[in-house]
Amino acid sequence: MTMNERPVAPTSRVQMNVTSFLTAPVTVLGNAEAPIGPFTASSPCFTFNGRPAPDSTGIQVSLETSVCPDGSPRVRMLGTQPPELKEAIETVLNCGFAQRCEALGCWPSTGYATIHALWTVARTLTVLRVSLDPSLARPATMPMRKPLPQAFHNWLGERRTTFARWLEDPRPDWVWSLVTDPGQPAEGEWQSSGGEVHPSEVLEAFNISARSGTLASIEAVACASVQPSPMLLEASEPIRALEQCFHLDRQRADTRNWWLYDAEASGQVERIATEIRAAQRRAFLEASRQQSSRSVQVR
Repeated sequence: MTMNERPVAPTSRVQMNVTSFLTAPVTVLGNAEAPIGPFTASSPCFTFNGRPAPDSTGIQVSLETSVCPDGSPRVRMLGTQPPELKEAIETVLNCGFAQRCEALGCWPSTGYATIHALWTVARTLTVLRVSLDPSLARPATMPMRKPLPQAFHNWLGERRTTFARWLEDPRPDWVWSLVTDPGQPAEGEWQSSGGEVHPSEVLEAFNISARSGTLASIEAVACASVQPSPMLLEASEPIRALEQCFHLDRQRADTRNWWLYDAEASGQVERIATEIRAAQRRAFLEASRQQSSRSVQVR
């Protein structure tokens, strides 16, 4: 599966096998370091990279993304499962992975790709420890030429496409704090000392930094909050260009995003990313409110 390859849709028989498997409540348990409290994982429970689910009494399905000999990614199931079911689930997941590659312009994180692959087949789903917001700040002791593993994913794009898909196709029986907890404060909210900037101003600051090789323009917007513009939920060219400032291209050895290799700069970049995530959340909540209001008026 390459970036330009069209995803192959699962056959009706494969879809039926997976749907039958997922009739029970499903849990997706990510690897983020976040407290989840005591819980018993439902069956099946999807985990990643061999990490076991705590207190799971049912079927565990551990997934990992591996690289094929041709350099293309493939999601595969670990452990022992019936061959027909294993093939069916992997077919659905890899179809979803390819679709997410196309939507984001890069490899998606396995947790995000799994959730979106299950979007139309899992009726009841609980998502834990998948917030799509790992830090881009580099440890001061990290070698400068070594990239952060999480820097290869378009996390802002993953959040944008999740918010947009939820608005278009909500899942009433799913629980995922990212989209089903509108009563909680948006993450990253703080009293900025630099006012508020439009997303286009943030993009311009990064463009200036890429040309100059200096941190000044990034530092200027890092002191401001980001306007919760509806465009943050759209796949427009400016927004996709902005998202590309926050991740690396695994297909290229060089990058204009020098700030993702610099400890001081990456701290400022993470502060901006935190503000963009908060602005995305506020834009999503406002769109949800407007959607609910229109629904009430129609009734």
